[in-house]
Amino acid sequence: MSYPRNNSLALFSLYPLNAQAHDVLDHPRNRHLVAIMSNNTRVLDVGFNVQSQSRNTLATLGRNDTDIIVEGAKIGRIQCSFEIDPDSRVVMLYDRSNAQTTQVFGESTTPFEHGRLRRVVVQKGLNTIVGIGGVKCDFVRFELIWHQDPLETVDKIKSLESMFSGLKENPRLARTENDTPTVLPSQGVFRMRRMIVGPPLGSGQFGIVHKCVDVDSGKFMALKILTRPPGKSQEQWREELYRTLKREVEILSIISHVSKNFYP
Repeated sequence: MSYPRNNSLALFSLYPLNAQAHDVLDHPRNRHLVAIMSNNTRVLDVGFNVQSQSRNTLATLGRNDTDIIVEGAKIGRIQCSFEIDPDSRVVMLYDRSNAQTTQVFGESTTPFEHGRLRRVVVQKGLNTIVGIGGVKCDFVRFELIWHQDPLETVDKIKSLESMFSGLKENPRLARTENDTPTVLPSQGVFRMRRMIVGPPLGSGQFGIVHKCVDVDSGKFMALKILTRPPGKSQEQWREELYRTLKREVEILSIISHVSKNFYP
């Protein structure tokens, strides 16, 4: 059987890392997504080529009526999904398994954590290995091989979305809490935001403002990185910083702006 080199509508490929992952490529219902990389390795192409049944969903993985079939008792009916955030257009991984057995691995990761919604941004260089099923979430393991950098991925998504704009949200696949039980943070519990720092937007007296994306929500944020001006003592800097930040917080609390473009 011959396979395409790579589908032009794919954003990334799933590279099998263990025997169970190779079994996924061999499943008859997945073979139309199999492609060959330049080193002659078989992979599963994921992107608009999958033509998922749900708007903003690139692909669902699971053992029952999903876009990519993954068999095994350790795999959920709908195990996980790759979805496009409707505002930022970045790709996110959702853990939809009842047993919460989806996880990300690799050198640069922001794994699913207790108390956070079970979703994280995936892109080149971040959360590059996905494991699903089993106690250690590694029954099936894939590496995400991206075909472009994050900026090019966002641009490609924007250029391709018009081709598939007629799709509607399928109730079976749409953010079903029954499929993905989540634990919300308790009232009063502070959790540090996990962010990807983007390009600078501007600079001021005390630092540089960067446009960022929240890894756990896929939403845009502004981050100011502060530096102490030369010639200021620590005590002077602390007092002046307090007054300046207090004034900025008061101003920001009465304005609202939604940015649509993470990358300029």
